[in-house]
Amino acid sequence: MELAEILSAIGNTGTMVVMAGLFVWAYFQDKTKNQRMLEEIKEVVKALTLSNENIAKSLEIISHNCASVDNKIDRNHDILLEIKNK
Repeated sequence: MELAEILSAIGNTGTMVVMAGLFVWAYFQDKTKNQRMLEEIKEVVKALTLSNENIAKSLEIISHNCASVDNKIDRNHDILLEIKNK
């Protein structure tokens, strides 16, 4: 082999090694970034779950209050009808 062929082979192979190295580096960077993003998404989901539970409790309280108000209105209506009929 001539010196030029050897240098050419090293140059060509070196370029491939550098490209492969960059590919592997980019792959691990993306993997790390995706793992961080998944952790952030999990935290957001936990916060949304807690918020949904709080909203459900609030709606239940409002529903009970509406039922109580309806009962009071019905009672007052009945009392007023009794007074009117007397």
